[in-house]
Amino acid sequence: MSKKLLTEDLILERLNEEGVEEPGNLDQVAMVEVLQEHFDCKILTGDWPNYADYWFYTTTTADSYDVYVAADHDKNPDIYNEVYYYESDWLNELPEQIKMGNTVYVDHAAEDSYEYTDALEQAYDDYWNDKKEEIEDELIEEGYEYENE
Repeated sequence: MSKKLLTEDLILERLNEEGVEEPGNLDQVAMVEVLQEHFDCKILTGDWPNYADYWFYTTTTADSYDVYVAADHDKNPDIYNEVYYYESDWLNELPEQIKMGNTVYVDHAAEDSYEYTDALEQAYDDYWNDKKEEIEDELIEEGYEYENE
């Protein structure tokens, strides 16, 4: 009796059948929809919301410098948690906040940045890997095995 061979191509085929897009194939809007559904998070943009677990926004200092703020709701709201003078590291916490299922506010400066897209892609990669593991487990339950097993 020949065994059913579990391959990367088979896993990718099943992912495709379930409508799971490969990383890099979605725009920001589609990624946000998928991430919000999968991780049960909310990504708020636009007007300042009444509540968020984590905030990413810009503000101007008293001496007229624009700074980038990443603030945690659970900490003292009168004290900025992290202040950045450049955008480069500002959104580093965003993928983790998404994966934790938090409500996150992202202002217009963040939403329009390359760093935002990069953060979404990082979170989407984790979604992709979660879905890939689910499919692999399903195939193993159906009797598929890797060649070296």
